[in-house]
Amino acid sequence: DWSSDVCSSDLVRAGFLWLEQNFSVRRNPRNHREWELYYLYGLERACELNQVALLGDRDWYFEGALRLCYSQRPEGNWGNWVDTSFGLLFLKKAALPAVTGR
Repeated sequence: DWSSDVCSSDLVRAGFLWLEQNFSVRRNPRNHREWELYYLYGLERACELNQVALLGDRDWYFEGALRLCYSQRPEGNWGNWVDTSFGLLFLKKAALPAVTGR
């Protein structure tokens, strides 16, 4: 839940409120069909780094993964190498940053 103490900043909370209200895995909320997979990767990073599993009552990762599975081409890609890279990064759910002890 994005409203927990993990998201302590008012600006972060406002950002997640916007995401909850505009969330879609079918389009980039600001640019419609442009940069769709970059948007999905950004969504993954924002939610993972803030430990957010749900946007409202919606499982953003499950919905995004389904969208990617259904739109993947028979060759295994999502069009060009850039879109394919962002699709794979979303599906991988990149690891949290390493703790360096500093």
